[in-house]
Amino acid sequence: TTTTTTTTTTATTTTPTTTHDPNCDKLYAGDMFSSVSYGSNDGNVDFDGEWMESDELFGGALSGQVFVYGGELVMGPGSTTPNSLPEVCRKMDLSVASPGALLRFNFEFSSTAASADDVLIVKVSNNGGSTFSVIASYSGDYFVGSIPVTIDLNGFESGDFVVCFELESGFDQLLDTVAIDDVSIHYQDCSTTTTTTT
Repeated sequence: TTTTTTTTTTATTTTPTTTHDPNCDKLYAGDMFSSVSYGSNDGNVDFDGEWMESDELFGGALSGQVFVYGGELVMGPGSTTPNSLPEVCRKMDLSVASPGALLRFNFEFSSTAASADDVLIVKVSNNGGSTFSVIASYSGDYFVGSIPVTIDLNGFESGDFVVCFELESGFDQLLDTVAIDDVSIHYQDCSTTTTTTT
């Protein structure tokens, strides 16, 4: 059983507060969704496995409630009477990350069907998914066009880090969707930094 613990809910970009050390290695894992796959790695380090979906239509990256299309990860109800709304998650080893990792992505609600009832949440876990914290929430009536987001992950870095996108409520029309793109996690590794004294 997975427990979701809400610690922060915001409809705006979280401003990073950490100063990055120029002597540390700058690393990032990314997925630009340029191919129809849940396993793409477009950064200088890889995610820990593929995107894992909770999708009652079980279509994989090709179809269903979650799928990759047109260079984006698309999420929607999949039908006019879904029994449940989907989520999609990916793991990342942040065990060597110094405090202040950043999550970046773009998202866009469908302009023809989005409403205030449509809510996308972003949640993270630092224990492999045993518990989650909601770090952002976005409703369909507030945003128009593609929105770039940067969220500070300070305090969530661990070897068992998980990030999830979930349709929390609404999305009761077939064309009621949200598209997510350019997902990346940026961090610095200072474990190999050497200091020279004279």
